[in-house]
Amino acid sequence: MRPDQLAAHHALYRDRIMPALNREGATLIAFFDTVICPSTNNTSSHRSVELWPFPDLEHWQRWHVIQNADKQLSNLLKRKWLSAVARVGSFLLYPKDYSRIR
Repeated sequence: MRPDQLAAHHALYRDRIMPALNREGATLIAFFDTVICPSTNNTSSHRSVELWPFPDLEHWQRWHVIQNADKQLSNLLKRKWLSAVARVGSFLLYPKDYSRIR
């Protein structure tokens, strides 16, 4: 997102996006903003990173499909949130047995 949109981005995410996505057993466990990242020198220099835990890939898939099936949620995500986001990337991470987040 653009640096001049940080406050509005976080207000929208905290007040509307996060509560709407807290469903199907998914609960946001961490939200970070990057300070230094590969795009630090251009106009889309700020990144947010969300951590959502899921017990397995099927659980994540159901949660993801619901976002498109729920028209109100889909419109909120696509028209309000994604219109202010330059790029979205997703990673599925598997914590090791010695990870503190497990």
